[in-house]
Amino acid sequence: PAFGYRLDYEGRSVVISGDSLVTEKIIEISDGADVVMHDAMALQL
Repeated sequence: PAFGYRLDYEGRSVVISGDSLVTEKIIEISDGADVVMHDAMALQL
């Protein structure tokens, strides 16, 4: 499991999500955000 956060302050918002699959909840909290940071990792490059 991973954690995701949405921070709203003075009309601006940032969503930060740890390394995870895209879920409906992440899509829901990211809607309308000014910035979305979604960590990802690939085992092979």
